[in-house]
Amino acid sequence: MANTNVVYARIDTTLKENTESILNQLGITPSSAIQMLYLKKDVTNPYTLSKIILY
Repeated sequence: MANTNVVYARIDTTLKENTESILNQLGITPSSAIQMLYLKKDVTNPYTLSKIILY
């Protein structure tokens, strides 16, 4: 079994429902989407993550 931790987050209900609908169509779980976001970080350029969020 992988060494994992739990992440708790509060999010707007409408945003959650709309996003989970899209993720479901893509076959991606919310946990996988969050993991992809965490993996996308770029330690050499901390502004990379803000580009993802802002654009």
